[in-house]
Amino acid sequence: MKKGLTLASAALTALTLVATAAPAFADSTTGAVTTPGATTSGTSGASWTSNTGVNFTAPTPITPLPPITIPTEPPTTITPQPGALALDYASDFDFGVHQVDGKTTDFVAGTATDGSSNSQAAPLVTWHDLDGTQTNYTISAEASALSGLDSSTITLGDATFSNISGNSATDTSSLADVAGSHTLTSQPQTLVSSTGAVSGYYADKFAKATLSVPVADQAEGAHTGTITWNLTVAP
Repeated sequence: MKKGLTLASAALTALTLVATAAPAFADSTTGAVTTPGATTSGTSGASWTSNTGVNFTAPTPITPLPPITIPTEPPTTITPQPGALALDYASDFDFGVHQVDGKTTDFVAGTATDGSSNSQAAPLVTWHDLDGTQTNYTISAEASALSGLDSSTITLGDATFSNISGNSATDTSSLADVAGSHTLTSQPQTLVSSTGAVSGYYADKFAKATLSVPVADQAEGAHTGTITWNLTVAP
């Protein structure tokens, strides 16, 4: 019987040693918990404190980001641009081929039928904010006049924000549109302002895009221009 008690005492001693040894999983370089848990002082092993932790990091300019589906018509899967805060995509604007009739001045962008363009009947711009901080930023656009059509203007209709992060994410509360519609000029027009309070992937989809050209300027031939989109962090 005495020998049995001796073995039990040895086993208890071994168990105590295992329990008080530093856990192998604690990693001060890669883990969020850098200090192992321990028995509470003065409790003779009756109490133990476990440490908890989590660490979030922003993607760097070289961090690969997973593909994201954007709400084009039909939806398109794209690879986001690198970095924690970036523009990912913007539609082209194809205003079509029209016969001069002496009266029509407004032309609405439509979807290219040959599939060679990413023109959309409801154009959009998409971006991501993954920096994990409340960074104030704006998204603006400026348009050149179409070649040979110096009096032409492009107007974007009412906009609708959507959270396209996936996993049932819907929060767009950090975003604001400064106006119901926007007429683009050679000067940057602010389309979106954000407090950066909610991280995610977003889209700003416009009801339509309309090109206005006075009849007197409707010269025969092809006319092209550009729209430049900019995401700017507030100073």
